[in-house]
Amino acid sequence: MRLILARLRSNAANLYALTRDNPAQLWRMARALVLGHQKYRGYFLRPEHWRQGESEVRKRLVRNLMRNRGLRLQPVWKKNAIDVLVQRSQGSMSHAAATDKLNALTEKLDTKADVTESYLAFAKACASIGLFEGSYGFVRLASSRIESDFESSSDLRVGMNAVRVAIHQQRADTARARWGRLKDAKVPPGSRDGFDMLGIYMSVWNKALVNPSQSHLSPEVRDWNADIANKRILILGPTLANIDELRADEYDFIAQIFRNRDLIQIPNRETGASREILYVGGLYFELKQLRREDLIARFGRLRHFVINAASSELGLPNTRRADSRLSSLFLRGTPNMIQVMCLDLLTAGAASLYVTGANFYASSEPYAAGEQDGFEKFGFCCAIASHNPSENRAIIANLVDAGVVSGDETFLSVLGLSDLEYLKLLDQYYGVPER
Repeated sequence: MRLILARLRSNAANLYALTRDNPAQLWRMARALVLGHQKYRGYFLRPEHWRQGESEVRKRLVRNLMRNRGLRLQPVWKKNAIDVLVQRSQGSMSHAAATDKLNALTEKLDTKADVTESYLAFAKACASIGLFEGSYGFVRLASSRIESDFESSSDLRVGMNAVRVAIHQQRADTARARWGRLKDAKVPPGSRDGFDMLGIYMSVWNKALVNPSQSHLSPEVRDWNADIANKRILILGPTLANIDELRADEYDFIAQIFRNRDLIQIPNRETGASREILYVGGLYFELKQLRREDLIARFGRLRHFVINAASSELGLPNTRRADSRLSSLFLRGTPNMIQVMCLDLLTAGAASLYVTGANFYASSEPYAAGEQDGFEKFGFCCAIASHNPSENRAIIANLVDAGVVSGDETFLSVLGLSDLEYLKLLDQYYGVPER
């Protein structure tokens, strides 16, 4: 009994601390108690899950996209949307018909029909099977719901999401005005990283170079910032680049993505020292299997070896982790490697970036033309959806408008598309082809 009472007192203290700093949390808890709590999960939306047969796919979608109130109480629109997803995943409905049905469904929905998280979960489910245009209506509903809540709420989390909406819709003046209302707010510890990252992004977007505060940083991060600050950097995307045509000598550093192939070596002409920065994503786990001597022989000469993963323990003196706060700029999803590189370098104070060999998946091959990895297009839709392509593209488009990022013609042309034009391109290359 004593143990139970102690646990209850502890829970009460935690609840008080949470609601004191964030009163709107009480409403969310009450709503979850009455309507049923639902954590919208996206990890199950992989090719192997979509191929499990109609009954299993339907069961998974119901479990992950509907609130726990019993099927009879579920909104009709959710049932209809799930029917479309099931039929398209099983190939019993064409891509065009599924897109039309989803567009008609979302056009009739009111912003208040459900919560933001629900709309974003449906958007990801649509994109995971290549219904990229069909996902747009749910994204629009989520954004409208956030903006509606922002007008009537003082909740910091809602305010931060409203800034993110303006960022992703490339509305600079609106983003600045909303950020102005928040920048002096009291920030709970759980929101600090996201709040700080928004502040950094807004500073860069406002054409103010980042000068990171050094007092709380480790010596390694301070050295990284000192090395990158005010430098001009060439970023090589996933496709193979002809370095002789890129005027590499005009840049202080060359940053490239590790693609499990020979690296382009670009030493300093005068000193012979490396000017290369290598970013490693998912292939990090393969590198962890190598011996330290092999890693040093392969990567020891690099100026910086940057890991975009939870750990960077490879035993290399030039290794560091990418800024772990970058995902907090997104309503849903995580940054792609080009976005990681741009944001990580600008956060460290880089003066300007030039990107080549990247087109945000807008080609018949993954990543960029000329990159043939042998992949299955239906499965690749899930990978694209997990990164949320529209938000990733908008994050960089704003930085191009600010003049701190530029790139080749292909890179800039994709950034110039509207969201719908871009999503229709993804449909054309990945959503429509037969599975």
